[in-house]
Amino acid sequence: MAIRKTSSVKGEENPWQALADAIIIQAVKDYRNRARMIKRIRGRLKRARKMTPSELTFQAQRLQRYEEEQVAARRFFCSRWFGTLSDLDGYDLIDRLQKEAM
Repeated sequence: MAIRKTSSVKGEENPWQALADAIIIQAVKDYRNRARMIKRIRGRLKRARKMTPSELTFQAQRLQRYEEEQVAARRFFCSRWFGTLSDLDGYDLIDRLQKEAM
């Protein structure tokens, strides 16, 4: 069985760095998607006149789950693990992502 070099993310020569970059890129994409969903759900809850009580409960539960996942993402961006994977400042990244979401 021959071992051959696999192509990595965006021409990255170091596959471990490519993996680290992919982890961070996915975390940022997930953060943005959850931020959009939180915004949508909050909008639905503001216009909740036509919703049944069970629909309101369901939307409130979804909102809580997305917000809890955002808290976990913020912890990741401020963690040592994030610092190991990247040279980025996690706090600065969170600030930028929150400004984007507004």
